[in-house]
Order: sequence, then C-alpha cells, then structure tokens
Amino acid sequence: MNCVFRISRKTERDAPFALCVFLVSAAALAAQPTIAPDGIFNAASNLYSELPNGGIAQGSIFVIYGSNLGPAALAQAPSLPLGTQLAGTSVNVTMGSTTVSPLMVFTLADHLAAVLPSTTPAGTGTVTVTYNGQTSAAAPIRVVANAFGISTLGQTGGGPGVLTDAVTYQVNTLFASATPGEIMTLWGTGLGAIHGDDASGPVETDLHLNVQVYVGNQPAAVSYSGRSSSPGLDQINFAVPAGLSGCYVPVAAVVNGVVSNFVSMSIAPQGGICSDPMSLPAPSMAKLAAGGTLNVGSLWLTRISTDFNISLLGAVTLVQDYGDGYFYQYNQATLDAQRSPVALAPFSACTVYVCNGFGCIPTALPQPVNRLDGGAALSVTGPKGTKPIARTNTGEYHNTTLGGGVAAVLNPAATFLDPGAYTLTGPGGSDIGAFTSNLTIPQPLQLSNKSQFTNIPRTSDLTVTWTGGGPNDYVAVVGQSTTQSPQVTATFACSEKASAGKLTIPAWVLSALPASGTISQSGFTVPGGFLELGYYPPPTAFSAQGLDLGFSNDVVLTGTSVTFQ
Repeated sequence: MNCVFRISRKTERDAPFALCVFLVSAAALAAQPTIAPDGIFNAASNLYSELPNGGIAQGSIFVIYGSNLGPAALAQAPSLPLGTQLAGTSVNVTMGSTTVSPLMVFTLADHLAAVLPSTTPAGTGTVTVTYNGQTSAAAPIRVVANAFGISTLGQTGGGPGVLTDAVTYQVNTLFASATPGEIMTLWGTGLGAIHGDDASGPVETDLHLNVQVYVGNQPAAVSYSGRSSSPGLDQINFAVPAGLSGCYVPVAAVVNGVVSNFVSMSIAPQGGICSDPMSLPAPSMAKLAAGGTLNVGSLWLTRISTDFNISLLGAVTLVQDYGDGYFYQYNQATLDAQRSPVALAPFSACTVYVCNGFGCIPTALPQPVNRLDGGAALSVTGPKGTKPIARTNTGEYHNTTLGGGVAAVLNPAATFLDPGAYTLTGPGGSDIGAFTSNLTIPQPLQLSNKSQFTNIPRTSDLTVTWTGGGPNDYVAVVGQSTTQSPQVTATFACSEKASAGKLTIPAWVLSALPASGTISQSGFTVPGGFLELGYYPPPTAFSAQGLDLGFSNDVVLTGTSVTFQ
C-alpha cells in the first residue's frame, strides 16, 4: 500500500500519522532550531517518553515538535527513496559513539517527521535538528526495539483507530462497522527494525514478532504483523473475535511485551451503521448517515472519594464533587473521529487514557465541532441547596467544583454531592432551549479488598472485588498513576456487571501505566497513584428545544491511594 505524506498540527500534541495521510499548518521564523521539552513522539501514538511504552522504535516514524525546525511552508519528500535532508532540514541521532541520520518525511517550522533507521542502537541518546546551517541544542531520546503506535482517525493518539478491512481497505467507522470474524488491518508505526532498505520501503514481509491484539479485552487471532510497502508504516492483520459488538470497542496491541496506545473500533453483527442504546440510538445514526447533523448535550455530576495519607494531615478521606456540561453539534465526519460522547468506560472491557499533568483524563476534541450555546450557566439542586455550574466556553461548562476538597477534610459539611435526588437545569441560550434533568446519586459501592491495595505491581493481573449493586447495574474500576517530574498521567478505566462482584484488570493493561511518583499539590504531598470503584449507570435522557440527544450522568467513585510499581 503506497501513501501520500501530508501533515496536521493539533493543539494537544497529538499523533499526526493517520493511515500515512498527514495534514498540516504552521509558521516559521529563520532562527536557530529549538526542540520543545518532551517534544519527540511516536508519530501514531504520540505517547510521552516518560511512559513505559513511550520510546521510539527502531525503523519507526517519529515526530519532533519545536520552533524554527524547517521552512514556513510545508516541504515533504517528493518521492521514494527518502533522503536524510529536506528543504534545508536534517536530523542527527547520537547513541553513544554512534550517530545516525533519520530519513526525512516532511519538515515545517514547528514540527517535522522522519524515519529512524533500523540500525540505530537501542538505549538513551540525543537528537539535534539542523536547519539552514544552524543546529539546535541536543534533546533526549529513548530508542527501543519495539513500541507500536496505532494511528487514529482524529489524529489524537486516542479514540477511534485507523483500521481497514483486509480486502477492500474500507476504513472502519461508526458508519462502516466490522463484523465478528472479519479480517481487519490495524495501521501504525513502531513494530521494529527491518532487514532491508528503510528509505525505499520494503516489500511487505512479516517480521515474525510476538504480537497480541486485544479487542474488548479478548485476544484476536493475528495473521500478519510487519511493514507495509511504505517506509516506517506497519500493519497488523487480525480476526475480530466472535461475540463482540459496540460502537467504541477498545483495541490495543502488545508487541514483545510492550503495549500500544489504546484506540477503539466499531463492531456490529451485520456490519454497516453502528448503534448503541447507551449512547448512539439507531434513528440518530441514520440522520447522520443521511447527511444531517446531531446536536448532543451531556451533563455530569461526579464525586470522587479517596482514602490516603497527606503530608502534615496524615490519614484522611478526600472528597471532590464536580459538575460538567457539554453541548456539541456533530456531523458524520466529526463523530467518526471522536471518543464516545457519552460513555465513561467501555462495557466489560478496559481502555487507557494518557495526558500531561496530574489527575487528568483528556477532554480535548480531536477536531473542530460546533459548540452550542446552552446559556450563561447551569445549576444543580440537591439536598444541600443549589449551586451554579459555570460556563468556561461556548457550549462547555467544565469541571466546576461543587464541594469537597481540602476544606471538606476539616469540615465534612463542605461536600455537596451526597446521596440523594438532584435536579440539573439550564436557562437555555441561542442554540439550546431551557431544560431540566433529574438524577439520583446512590450510596457508594465499597471495595471489599481495599486493604490489599498499597503497592500494586504492573506485571501481574489485579483483581478488584466489591459489594452492592443491582442485577442490571454496571460498575467502573478506574486506576491512575502519575510520574513525579515531569507529571505525566496514565489512567485505565474498566467496567463490569455489578452482579459479578469482581473484575480482573490484566497485566497488559497495567503495563501501560508509569510507576507512581510522589506529587506536591497546594503545599501538600500526595501519592501519585489511585484506585477507584463506582457505579456506572446508564445515562438518563433529557430533552430541550434544539437538542437531538440529551444525556445526564452521575459517577460516584470511592477508593484509595496506591503505588503502582
């Protein structure tokens, strides 16, 4: 499969590699090149180097972000074979006494892409960029044998992945679902070195690696894993496991023990348009398929209650209460590239999110959508009165603190989202009419084996048990680990039926988390790892003029601080 290389820069440092099609825009100044701190990534996964799967594999396509790295207008390799210089830009990678020159894919002022030669020694080294005779300061790089990154439709490194059927190359989307048993191709970069010409692209050949593909936590039969006919571009062919369906089924690959980024795919028993009663009903999907748009509103009330030791305070329970609201308009293309607009975690499976910072889950949209005006502010009324949920942007009411925090450690009355009945209201705006939605926050579930969780190895399966929950309820298990400096977070989210009473998180999922550091926040020192359990209830529908779909959700997580080792 031959490809055209074009590039696109995203606001979050997201993978610009999608089925070897790149889109790009930027501006440049003629000055000494500068590589951004933590600015070197696998071109598909865009995982941070601090993560265990964030190395740059031999023979893979990687990107460098910074300033003055190349010309103001995009310059891309015009043809094969690739060369080591392009429009005045070149890159050197030094590993000990060995220096190699990566093969240039494209160059631009604020980022470039290149293929790391398969002969590059593994280990830690440095990278420099030279443009028009000026060379940047050296930046660190970690070269590894294998670190496969899966390309994504939204070019974010997360959300729907770039998968095609293995016969016609039809791209898997919500409107072109795979069927159980179908042979699919997973596209990306980072399988590892080849014994051939990196510059021209090898004849397709299986690299005979130890590769597992997991779809919805189920192992899939892999029939091929190797290079395509384009430099650095890899493909893995696998059969979709039987019995699976869903619009956002998680997918990950493990290559010689190193897990990829986590993406999703669409699976339906008969193929075609995917629908999911939890988030995307069939009439709404049919409207989009016919060329229409879909106005979606989602409201969230979230309580996180965690037991841990804080410096100066000792053993405490920290309660944090939040309110959020989002109103977006999707068309078929924007919904195809988006993470699930409603679901917290995929049912009966696990996925992993990564972000830069502490205690974060990415919320950035993969590409522009229309934000809908729902009014100046939302409000929530419950047993402890009424509080506003402030607007942070048109159509977004993000992460408003309703109660809890350090103040609630000293004064438990400072919490807000205690169990009981709640009413969410919005005054309406220019796009969305006034609305009311009712939720009931239940008594929290309890981790039965919480006392066992202090130091958790990332090399062994982790079993969580609980009490409570009805026969139709689902539960979510969420684990988070943050590095000390710089702070990079990986968070897994898994779900299971409450009636099961337990859930086992596989070691290959835990292996995507970094070792937990110790984090300083607001003058206190806290652990960098957490394990939480909570109800995962179906969303509650609400309606408003101008809204096609409205969902309100309550999430109540309780847990404890841990150290992921």
